[in-house]
Amino acid sequence: MAAALIAMGALLLFRPAPVPAAAPTPAPETPEASPALVTVRLHETEGTRELQLRPGELLLPEAAPLEGYTFLRWQDAQGQPLPAEGLSVWEDGDYYPVYAMRLGRADHLPYLSLDDSGAFHPGGTVTRREAVCILYFLLDTELVGDGRFLDLPEDDPAYDAAATLKTLGALSGSRLHPDETVTRREFLAMLCAFFPEGREEIAFSDLDESDPDYRHFCTAAERGWIEPGAARPDEELTRLELVCCVNAVTGRHGDSGRQLELVGTILDMDRNDPRYWDVAEATLIHRHLGEGEQERWLASRHPPLREEGLFFLGYELHAIGPDGNAVVNGEYAGLRFDENGIETSGDPELDRRIRELLPTLVDPAAMEPEEMLRVLFDHTVRQYKYHAGNIYPVGEPSGWEAGEALAMLTEGRGNCYSFAALYYELVRAVGFDAKAYTGGIIGGEFTLAQSYTDVYGNPMQLPSNHSPHGWVEIEFDGVPYIFDPEYAYRIHNRGYSDFGFFKLDEHARQQYGYLYSLEEEETKK
Repeated sequence: MAAALIAMGALLLFRPAPVPAAAPTPAPETPEASPALVTVRLHETEGTRELQLRPGELLLPEAAPLEGYTFLRWQDAQGQPLPAEGLSVWEDGDYYPVYAMRLGRADHLPYLSLDDSGAFHPGGTVTRREAVCILYFLLDTELVGDGRFLDLPEDDPAYDAAATLKTLGALSGSRLHPDETVTRREFLAMLCAFFPEGREEIAFSDLDESDPDYRHFCTAAERGWIEPGAARPDEELTRLELVCCVNAVTGRHGDSGRQLELVGTILDMDRNDPRYWDVAEATLIHRHLGEGEQERWLASRHPPLREEGLFFLGYELHAIGPDGNAVVNGEYAGLRFDENGIETSGDPELDRRIRELLPTLVDPAAMEPEEMLRVLFDHTVRQYKYHAGNIYPVGEPSGWEAGEALAMLTEGRGNCYSFAALYYELVRAVGFDAKAYTGGIIGGEFTLAQSYTDVYGNPMQLPSNHSPHGWVEIEFDGVPYIFDPEYAYRIHNRGYSDFGFFKLDEHARQQYGYLYSLEEEETKK
């Protein structure tokens, strides 16, 4: 750990400047009298010197005495802050210039990262530890302060960062609470330690002048770090808000040429959203020319630029839509995708169970799609037992499958609907637009002409030679095929091959009398 101590105290060099024409000047007693001079004592690193100034004359700071520092503000002998710029002097006094380290990196190295799948998680939160480490990284210094926190030991990765920010005045107190999420209020207070206070009075709908952080929000809005309007001071800072704010602070704007091939596909960001480029700037290693809005990328290390279609990241199924964006909270190819762009059943617990199960059965990177269909079919047929359960009306709309599939995984047994539902959810998780059907089939485990009551307590109307039944269908080249794991289970447990009920064609459909609707049966009569 570097031993140097960062000081923000009295750092030197002032220069007087003429009073602007509009500046008020006390009227002399007589036209001939000259105003009394003001004695100013400037406390600089090399000592103290005195200046004699006319009342109202301005003190302007010289360039920062150390490279990488910027002028922050004046303060008086009591340590009270004075105006950040152009201090008008009207009386004798002691003045100290305060400088801050410059926030920003010329190399534009990333300060956040995408996950292994290429997702950013824009709505995710940021801990105080992460926020502190990001700001220290952006200071681009090897110096380490001597600030201490009771809840941050010296072997903590954030120790140097927190110690330095505390010495620089960006943090205070005896505890950092490193694992708590940082709020908008807390993050802006850290940032404002490195910049002069803004001059504008800005109205916020949820923050007034009495709030101790009001000036921080005014400074942030005046400088364009945040939007005016609602300050939302105590809301948790999101990863996307942090990126947009830090990029505005440091003047980093991403590739002005909008070269998608140098950014790739960020799975959970819309490439038509201007903030897509903020995320790229914050997360990708890149070489560039120019600064600010003129920045243009020359090369980068980025995730793949994906074309429309389905693809796997490990065992998670994702999709790119026709607009080139990852499908998030939407549908594609008959499948649903959640807020992380992963195929979903709509039930988080079922999704978790299926994602745990798939790696034990299939390998999307090494297996052909139909091979996975076969393996998942065999698993459903051979690893679960039959048990009487819910009976659904003929033509029941979708929505019942997730509950039945989860019950099957939990209990290890179920009826035809349970077998169908589990297979339906498994094959959809590997990219097949499967459909689960409730209807009837000739024969079955029940006595012919038996009366059945559905899950809602209503009597079922079925032809005398049919029993209630559930199964799965998948289309290949526009032709639907039946996959019937529960009938295959029956045959398998009688010592016969279960292949016959895997991908049944139209002939088998007619042979076993799969019934989709009562209207269909009436038409046949």
